Amino acid sequence: MSPSLARSVFALARRGFAPVDPTTVEPETGLASDYLNHFNQIIMMLEQLPGIPDLRADILDWRPLSYRDFIRASQSDKAAKALRAYELLDPILRRAFDAVVAGLDKLATDAIRLVGERPPGSYLGPPELAETTRFMRILLDRAAALANHEDAYAVENAQKRADRLLGR
Repeated sequence: MSPSLARSVFALARRGFAPVDPTTVEPETGLASDYLNHFNQIIMMLEQLPGIPDLRADILDWRPLSYRDFIRASQSDKAAKALRAYELLDPILRRAFDAVVAGLDKLATDAIRLVGERPPGSYLGPPELAETTRFMRILLDRAAALANHEDAYAVENAQKRADRLLGR
């Protein structure tokens, strides 16, 4: 992504621009996958930081946002329905999704702390940030797979897995 395009994307995100309704839930899972854009935003800013030092302030302003708060903040007329869908999720799926999100929140806040501890301009590719964003992308891919029902066996319980493996 070019620096000017990155600045445009981040400026739109800060202004709350959303190209689609963020409360649109995936029919198979009941999750709004647009929520994951919140994490994609911080990952992209961290990755672009060495080339766009002006992103430092935006990075330091980023905060974790729970799934429920994301839906509530959308101000969509579908927010109540999306929240209800989340409450009715299969408990195993919701726990798995929430665990992945907790991991993303932890990695993001740790990376933000690292950026804040360094003087402006002194983070020209610190290995800690590269490693952190790599792990964040892995978790983001996992969260997307859960939200989009891309991995049918990702959240099955032990008995269902045994039955599947035994052909029952």
